[in-house]
Amino acid sequence: MQTLLSHLLLNSSYTGVQELKQTGKSIPSHMEIQEALVTMGDKEKEFAGSSQWIGAVEVAMSITYFTNDLIDCKIVNVSEGAELVAKAAELRSHFLTHGTPVMIGGDVYAHTILGVDIN
Repeated sequence: MQTLLSHLLLNSSYTGVQELKQTGKSIPSHMEIQEALVTMGDKEKEFAGSSQWIGAVEVAMSITYFTNDLIDCKIVNVSEGAELVAKAAELRSHFLTHGTPVMIGGDVYAHTILGVDIN
């Protein structure tokens, strides 16, 4: 999530991100992310300061929260790696249109996709 926010702040020309840059906000720490999820009512207060992982839904909520509702995230469900091939055109379109990294994950694994090569 921090990688996604960092990319947005450093590389994006979206009007909302430009407004966010002007506030001088920086990339939130793990603790700030956890506290935000507690504030939003997604997690219990004991979550803040813990070593628990967050998933795609929490990442999306946090990005929206930390960008003052200026950036929304799309969650695409892919239940196994083989299904990712079917999403190649959608990923390509995302990178051509938005250029932002894509977070993928499942269970306890998380990866960031920075681009695709389609032959």
